[in-house]
Amino acid sequence: LHAAVTKIQVPRPGFNYTFAHICILNNDKTCIVDDIVHVLEELKNARATNRTNFAITYPITHLKDGRAVYNGHQLGGVTVHSKDRVKSAEAIQLTYYLQSINSLNDMVAERWESSFCDTVKLFQKYNSKVKMYPYTSSSLREDFQKTSRVSERYLVTSLILVVTMAILCCSMQDCVRSKPWLGLLGLVTISLATLTAAGIINLTGGKYNSTFLGVPFVML
Repeated sequence: LHAAVTKIQVPRPGFNYTFAHICILNNDKTCIVDDIVHVLEELKNARATNRTNFAITYPITHLKDGRAVYNGHQLGGVTVHSKDRVKSAEAIQLTYYLQSINSLNDMVAERWESSFCDTVKLFQKYNSKVKMYPYTSSSLREDFQKTSRVSERYLVTSLILVVTMAILCCSMQDCVRSKPWLGLLGLVTISLATLTAAGIINLTGGKYNSTFLGVPFVML
């Protein structure tokens, strides 16, 4: 999976961007990757050469170059042998860090993230025994949008109930003092104010956020 992710390409006129072109660099001008990747690479090399002297320890593993790396936040559900040697782990987290230095870089990074999600889903399709959950900078926004579509009927039902309550609260048995239309007009005023605020945010370059849908109910 790591090899597939690092080979993702984002085509642009005259150039194909990969992770190596948009990643955050460390002092030796190489991409910053999680230490767990180096741990797994050493484990792979040890198995390829039939070496048994390398073992993953938790929460700190010592690499061949002498570095001690902390993997406590990258492994989950860990079962250990004696001397903290990892027997198994139910979860592993891989993080890829992207640059954000200009508009072109942001656009390429956004497309790379989309391709990243597609790559993980494709990998999941052919490895059904492993559960994978891609999470990017746009995942929260996409989840909000999905939530908005799922909750449409609940929002409509809530709106009907609010309108009904507003009318009932402004109604009295005395037909002279009863002002049911006042409650309805109050809701219309709030709706217009919300639309105006949304328009101002849009004109000033603000991004849409589906949580704004709950603002009218909060204002009430």
